[in-house]
Amino acid sequence: PISDFGTHQTYTEGSITSLMYISPEQTGRTNTPVSPRSDLYSLGVTFYHMLAGVLPFTSKVEDPMHIIHCHIAKTPVPLVELNPRLPGILSQIVQRLLLKNPDNRYQTALGLKADLTKCKDALASTPPGAPLPEFELAVHDYAAIKLGPSS
Repeated sequence: PISDFGTHQTYTEGSITSLMYISPEQTGRTNTPVSPRSDLYSLGVTFYHMLAGVLPFTSKVEDPMHIIHCHIAKTPVPLVELNPRLPGILSQIVQRLLLKNPDNRYQTALGLKADLTKCKDALASTPPGAPLPEFELAVHDYAAIKLGPSS
């Protein structure tokens, strides 16, 4: 069975749509516990879809195992390659959300919010057409309770 994100139910033969947003650890195939960082991965899929107009992983045929494989093993095309008008730093934020190892993703929504706020502030203070300045991601990202390594 495959865990269904957000509900912690198992996926057996449901809609392939829910699999499009599932984190690698929710597939039950990574030996990694599900944590709040799983929701951040799913949020990354949502952001990717909103900003690119496509999901990071798709299948020409409705093949659940192909989608699961992609979530576990494939790296999505960076957003700036699909939409060069997007700020590079925003693409980097979404890529961080979509990292396979939860230890390398954002650890908290507050850390993500800090980087999105920095991005928004840079956008407001940068002249139109000029690139946004890059900054180190996740500087303000820390778990209130140390989650520890996933493995």
